[in-house]
Amino acid sequence: MPKRTTLTLTPQALAFLDPIKPALQEFWRTEGSRMKPGEALFQIEKRFGAQIVEELCIPLGFKDFECLLIARAVAEGVDTLDVYL
Repeated sequence: MPKRTTLTLTPQALAFLDPIKPALQEFWRTEGSRMKPGEALFQIEKRFGAQIVEELCIPLGFKDFECLLIARAVAEGVDTLDVYL
């Protein structure tokens, strides 16, 4: 049975994606919010992966999955996410 974990993201981590925040939020508004969580993460990676790596993963030394979770939070306009592990 999956265990729910709530992640709280810092304003500093979210701010790293300010350059692509409008595009992420437009994606979420027009299609991402209707997708299953895994599909939404896949589409975020597919469409914004290079920018996410350049703006967030490399400067902070984060792993790809961590960056995708932050990108999803930016897309949704939230600072907490429920993740099921």
